[in-house]
Amino acid sequence: MAVAVFNYGQFSALFPELANGGVTEPVASSLFAVAGLLLDNTDCSPVQDVTARLTYLNYIVAHLASIAGYPLAAGATSPSPSGVIGRISSATEGSVSVSSDYGQVSSNQAYWLQSQYGALYWQLTAPFRTMQYRAVPPRYFGPGRFYGYGR
Repeated sequence: MAVAVFNYGQFSALFPELANGGVTEPVASSLFAVAGLLLDNTDCSPVQDVTARLTYLNYIVAHLASIAGYPLAAGATSPSPSGVIGRISSATEGSVSVSSDYGQVSSNQAYWLQSQYGALYWQLTAPFRTMQYRAVPPRYFGPGRFYGYGR
């Protein structure tokens, strides 16, 4: 099996708002290296399909870029984090105030729900966060003695 290799052309086609908003190829490549630390990009990865793994890694790159402040605002030269994720829980008009809420979430989930890309990544990877049972055959240690079956 192989590892997923970053392709900036594919990334920019999937996320044109980020590619046009200041996430250059060197920035995206650096973020892809960080994404590989968050999702194993080796043969031992829980995501065995390399095409799917590349898609997940691209969403992690988009999430990292988003929480870093990309896409850049018009005329900006450096990123500044912004954006609202979740449902609007309250809003006022005088002196403009908005609060959002994503409901009750775990600490692991809270990190991913900081951006729309991370929220989608969290939903896409739900099957990989469930318990995975692998039955191990019992070992035989002599007459009447089985290890692991209550004897």
